[in-house]
Amino acid sequence: MNAPLPPPSPASSGPTGIAPPAWQTSALNPGPAPRSSSRGKIVVAIVVVAAIVAVIVVVASRGGDSKGPIDASAAHDGLQAIYDGVEFDAGAATADLDRCPFGRVASLSQRLPTSVSVPDEVITGTDSAVATADPSTVQCDLIADRPGDLKIVHGPGEVTFIAELDPSRDYVAEVSDSTVNDVDLKIDRQSSYRGGQLYGYCGDDPEILFYCGTSWVDTKDRIALTVTMRGSVSSKTTSDALEAVLDDMISSLAAKG
Repeated sequence: MNAPLPPPSPASSGPTGIAPPAWQTSALNPGPAPRSSSRGKIVVAIVVVAAIVAVIVVVASRGGDSKGPIDASAAHDGLQAIYDGVEFDAGAATADLDRCPFGRVASLSQRLPTSVSVPDEVITGTDSAVATADPSTVQCDLIADRPGDLKIVHGPGEVTFIAELDPSRDYVAEVSDSTVNDVDLKIDRQSSYRGGQLYGYCGDDPEILFYCGTSWVDTKDRIALTVTMRGSVSSKTTSDALEAVLDDMISSLAAKG
C-alpha cells in the first residue's frame, strides 16, 4: 500500500495549492513579509536622543555664558594698583602711561575675530595709553596714521581698549549722559554675559561714520571692560571684539595686582 501523499505546500501554485500572498509574488517585495522589530524601535530612539543632545550642545556652545562666569576681583585690584601709580598734573583730565596694561595694542587687535576685520592701516598705526581722571579709566588706543584712513569703508579706523574702576550701577545712564567728540551715545544692545552685563551703544559721528562700543560691567567686583571703535562699525562689531579679548584683558590686569 502506497504511503499517503503529503499535503500541498502553501507556497506552491496550481489548482490544488494555496495561492501565495501578494507580498511574496510582487516584484517589489520578493522576500518574506517584514516584521515589526523592537531592535529597530530602539535604534530610532537612540538616533532621536542623539540628535536632541547634539542640538543642546550646539546651543550651549553658542550661549553667552558657555565659558562660565568671570571672577574679576583680582583684575579690579590690579587696575586699582595701576591707577594708584598714576600722577595727574594739576587740573589735567588725562595722564600718559608708560605702556598699555593689556599688552601691545596691535597684538590685541590682531586677536580679534575675522568678523571684526581690523584693517592693516590700523594695525600698523599709532598706539597710545592714557589714564583719565573722571571716570577712573585706563585706555589703550590704536589709530590709523592718516586721518583719511578713519573713513575706511569696511571696518574700524580706530580701536580702543578701556578698563574702568567702580563703574556706575546705572550704566545705561552713565553711557547715555556721556558724549565722545560731541557724539550722543544710545544703548542698542544689552544682555547678561559671564556673570556681568554687556552694553552695546553707538552714535553718529559726522566725521568718521560711527562711534560704537561694548562694555562688560561687573558691579560685584566693581570693574568695567570696554572696546570702542570709530569708522564703519556697529555695536555688534564691538561686542564680537570684546568677547574675543575679555579674558586676555582680565588676566593682564590681574597680573598687575
